[in-house]
Amino acid sequence: MASDFGDEAGQELYDWMLRIGQDAGGKAMSDAAGRLAQALRNARSGIGPEAETAEAELPEWAKLDMAEFKELPEYESVQTAIAAKLESAGLAHSFLDDQSNGKTYLLFRIEDAERLDGCLGELIEQAEAAERKASDDLAREADRQAREAERDDVREAGDPDKEPLEKQAEYARAASEQLERERSGGRAAEREPRFQENRSK
Repeated sequence: MASDFGDEAGQELYDWMLRIGQDAGGKAMSDAAGRLAQALRNARSGIGPEAETAEAELPEWAKLDMAEFKELPEYESVQTAIAAKLESAGLAHSFLDDQSNGKTYLLFRIEDAERLDGCLGELIEQAEAAERKASDDLAREADRQAREAERDDVREAGDPDKEPLEKQAEYARAASEQLERERSGGRAAEREPRFQENRSK
């Protein structure tokens, strides 16, 4: 729920990490979370008066290179989380795909640089909290599945239908032979060949 993380951005980060954890495992999820936090820290260091500007004269907008974020798995989810965080803070922003160099930039107003820095700081905290919660949830799910598998193994151990077919066939042959012996014990005399005379007219 968004209330677990403060806003929609935190929930988006949690969902992103959970998908990675389920698809690629807990280590991949932790690695992605660490890379995201580092990318956010690096982005924070790029904000300020020295940030690249979209216009040379009296710039109103600045741009932040998203290359480090694009290297993360499911980049679109990360971009959605960043956008949700900036929207919840009321920051005007846009993502720009620059066709000339193939890069993506986050455009923001220079006057909002300090607030953007604060938002990225909050995203770092939310990413770390989401990673902890997703790790716990994945561990609980793995434990639950292991308990279910163990319970099923115990249940199936007593089930004769779960024995290998060769063993079932062996039991069936033994039972058939035993039944045949029981039947043939009392009828041995009847089984001797009898000759009948057939007459034709």
